Amino acid sequence: MRIATWESLVDMALADGDELLTTESTNIQRAVAANNRGYDAAGKKQYDLAIAKFNEALELHATYPEALNNRALAKAAQHLVEDALADFDRAIELKPEFSTAYNNRGMVLHEIGDYRRALGDFSKAIDWNPRLAPAFSNRGISRTALGDFESAIGDFNRAIELQPRFAPAFFNRGFVLAGWDRLDAAIKDYTRAIELDDELALAWFCRGDLWRSKGDSHRAIFDYSSAIATNANFVLAQLHRAEAQEELSKSEQAAQTVRPSRKL
Repeated sequence: MRIATWESLVDMALADGDELLTTESTNIQRAVAANNRGYDAAGKKQYDLAIAKFNEALELHATYPEALNNRALAKAAQHLVEDALADFDRAIELKPEFSTAYNNRGMVLHEIGDYRRALGDFSKAIDWNPRLAPAFSNRGISRTALGDFESAIGDFNRAIELQPRFAPAFFNRGFVLAGWDRLDAAIKDYTRAIELDDELALAWFCRGDLWRSKGDSHRAIFDYSSAIATNANFVLAQLHRAEAQEELSKSEQAAQTVRPSRKL
């Protein structure tokens, strides 16, 4: 199973929220500090703590769209989809030009299979911020899911133009190229994605599948092993590596049984 890679965007109102506590402690300043602590907790995947901090920020400043966006992402990470969507809706209501919230709401909609609404949100994010590379990449994924591959490639190309070191866009473009049986071009994109982010287990795995389809079991096994090293729980990579190892073993055994014919 191949799953597209996403990049969520999180807004921090101020990076120096803790410093604000030493100055005049207004509710807004304390809300910013709580939001930033929630952001830090979310980065460590401590989602319960993150949500508690975002709640604190919103209790102090109820119309704080960044905190709503961040709380929505933390809720989405805990599969609280309806709650997450409600927070995104409120964030956008408060800040209609909030491109990040459109992008992230689109991500959640895509994950629940609502590809057309997701596409609309990514397009809205792009309308408000035409240089938002992740929104182009994410829209390309939704277009891929809807079968609009040509437009998807255009979105991935634009994401790469805007952010040449954006590994997910290379991975996602490679995924579509592989579906078109353009294996060499897909391998090139997967390789670039790995160069930019060698922790991208899916890129290792998908490139391994392509090497295997081309009959190169050695390279396939190396890539599957790299995917597993990045994600020890990557069961499908373990299965494909075992299959590639078996294929390689059979190939080597067959080669050993071949003997030159004796001249009579």
